[in-house]
Amino acid sequence: MTKILVIHVQDHSNITHDPFEFYELINSQEFAVFCSCRSVIRVQNSKRYFAKGFYDWLFDFVKIHDIRRILINTDISARHQSELERSLCLSIIDRTQLILMLFQSRARSYEGKLQVELAHLAYLSTRLVRGWTHLERQRGGIGIRGGPGETQLELDKRILNDNIKRIKIKLARFNTHRQLNQRSREHVYKVNLVGYSNAGKSTLFEMLTKKQTYHDDRLFATLDPISARIQYRDNKLIVTDTVGFISNLPETLMQAFLSTISEIKLSNQLLHIVDISNPLWKSHIKTVNDYLQQLDPELCKRVKLVFNQCDRVSKMYIDELSLMYPNAFFISALKSNEVKVLFDYLINQIDLS
Repeated sequence: MTKILVIHVQDHSNITHDPFEFYELINSQEFAVFCSCRSVIRVQNSKRYFAKGFYDWLFDFVKIHDIRRILINTDISARHQSELERSLCLSIIDRTQLILMLFQSRARSYEGKLQVELAHLAYLSTRLVRGWTHLERQRGGIGIRGGPGETQLELDKRILNDNIKRIKIKLARFNTHRQLNQRSREHVYKVNLVGYSNAGKSTLFEMLTKKQTYHDDRLFATLDPISARIQYRDNKLIVTDTVGFISNLPETLMQAFLSTISEIKLSNQLLHIVDISNPLWKSHIKTVNDYLQQLDPELCKRVKLVFNQCDRVSKMYIDELSLMYPNAFFISALKSNEVKVLFDYLINQIDLS
């Protein structure tokens, strides 16, 4: 089994990613961690990122314990990554790479796989700067477009850009098809389930729609949005389960999934699902609200908070929170009678719209 060391970094900006969440990402990828440590970076070492004292300790530690992979709870430059991998003789995975790996393993639909591939290529294109100078060498013109004198770095950049253009063309076709579908749904009441990753959106979606979906108690179990039409007496509505958010989601992924995430803007009602049993639920609410604000400031006016997993906390705690959030729903997505109350609310909203 590959021995993995996790390094939690607090950098010079005094910002550190949540260790608990990073372990959730690691566990979702099913990595087995040997041990973890912490490093404070006041000034980045120009060559090896870490301060000399920490690097010397790290060099000895990975040799003694035969560490083969390091996961770093932040993003590092291509140059630093390349130098650390070369000098320590192991692989380095930073936070963005870990999230990309997770998305690659979760994507199921063809569109989802294309979106993840686009994000990955966009990420790689930012790494082809200086840190890749060890690849540069003159290429004779044999069998390679661009003619004699093209460096390997230039060739890599061109191949990446060509692949990015190719994927964007394919995704544009999906977007055209999506816009046609949106027109057919124009006069139907639309509900979108949003929330932090692994908050229980997919379970609630199943209970509301009676439609079986894949879900798992791991981050980003669902990447592809899924919709279901519900007919209740004379009322029709469409419920959509969307990809979950996470703090500091890599910009490449946000851009790649923007077309599907943007469907949220067309909804009449947003149900913001919150896992109340998670100790970080307040920061999760803020993260999701920030993303919604970025998409469209008007979205927050359509949000209804739904606190999930209420069966995992005390009644006293629920009573306290119900005073703080008097308009919110407090449910367990697995209890049909509690979900029924939420469903009745949605039907009533259709009548009022």
